[in-house]
Amino acid sequence: MNDLYMNDLYMRDKEDIGIDIDKDNFSIQNEIAKFADVEVPGWKVCIRLFIPPTTTKGGILLTAKTHDEHEFQNCVGLVVKKGPDCYKGPSFIDGCAHWCQVGEWRVFPRHTGLKIKYKGMPLWMIDDVAVGIGVKDPRDVER
Repeated sequence: MNDLYMNDLYMRDKEDIGIDIDKDNFSIQNEIAKFADVEVPGWKVCIRLFIPPTTTKGGILLTAKTHDEHEFQNCVGLVVKKGPDCYKGPSFIDGCAHWCQVGEWRVFPRHTGLKIKYKGMPLWMIDDVAVGIGVKDPRDVER
C-alpha cells in the first residue's frame, strides 16, 4: 500500500476513537464523562491532553507524523478528574482547593507524571503541585 493510503487509514482510526479535540465543536461535559470510571489516587490530577484536529481551518490534512508530534510535545490539556487529596495537607493553606478545577484547560510540564492512553485517548496523571497556569483556549498555547 502507498504511504498516502496508509496515512489516510491511520488518521481515520484516530478520528474514530476521538483522540482529537475540535475546540469549536466540543463539549467539556461530554469529555469529562468519558473518564467517569477512572479512579484517581491521592493528590494526582488527570489531564486529557489537547490534540488539535487532523485538518486545519484552511482544510489542510496533517500528516500522521505531524499529528503524532502534537501528542508527544503538547503541554496543555483538560482537567478531567482529581484525586481526593488534591490541594490538601500541611503544604497547602486553607482555600487552595480552588487552584485547579475539573473542566479547566491547564498547562503542565511535559516531562512530569505518568502518560498513558486510556480508551485510545492521551491522558497524563500528574501531581497537584505540577499543574500550571489556566488558559481559556488551548490553541493559544505553544511549546
